Amino acid sequence: YLNRNFDEAERLSEVIVAMSASKVDKARVYTTMVVLYTNLRSPREAIELGLSALKLFGVSIPIDVGRGPVVVSLLRAQRALRRYTLEEILALPRMQDEELLAAHDLMFRIATPAYFVNPNLFALLTLRCVNDSLRYGHVPHAPLAFMALATIVETGRGDYDLGYRLGEMALKLNDRLDNRAVAGPVHHIFAFF
Repeated sequence: YLNRNFDEAERLSEVIVAMSASKVDKARVYTTMVVLYTNLRSPREAIELGLSALKLFGVSIPIDVGRGPVVVSLLRAQRALRRYTLEEILALPRMQDEELLAAHDLMFRIATPAYFVNPNLFALLTLRCVNDSLRYGHVPHAPLAFMALATIVETGRGDYDLGYRLGEMALKLNDRLDNRAVAGPVHHIFAFF
C-alpha cells in the first residue's frame, strides 16, 4: 500500500484476514483496506467493505440508513448528556475493550466516505461513538465525534449555546487524550461552525 502497489496490498490483506485468529487483527486489516478503498475506489465500496467488517463485532448497519435510527441515536445521546456535566464527560476514562476499540476504529474510517454518500450514515456512526464513549469510556477519536455532535445540535436543532459548549469540551477532550491525528479536524470544525 505504502509502495503504491495497491493490487498486491489488496491480495495480501485477503491472506492476512484469512490467517488472522482474532477479530481485532482482522479488523485492523479491514480498517487499512477501508482507507485504501476510500482513496482508490468509490466511497460506496469503502463503506460496504467497512460495514461488512463491522459484522465481525455484531454491528449491522445498512449503507442506506434513513433518519429514523439517527433520531433515535440522537435522543439517546441527549438523554445521556443530561446525566453528565461537560466536565464529567471530560473526566471519563479511556475505553479499554479491544474489540469495541477495533469496531470504533472501523467506524471512524467509514465515516469519511459516509459523509459524502449518506449523511445519515455519517451521523449514525458519529452518534454511536458519542453514545459508546459515554457508556464505556472515550475512544481515541471521541473529540471528533463530540465536535460532530456539536454541529448536529447547532444545525439540526438550532441550539447554538449547547453546540458551542460541546465544541469547547471536544477541544479540551482532545487535549486530554492527546490525539494529534484528529487535532486538526477538531480545531477546523470548531472554527468553521
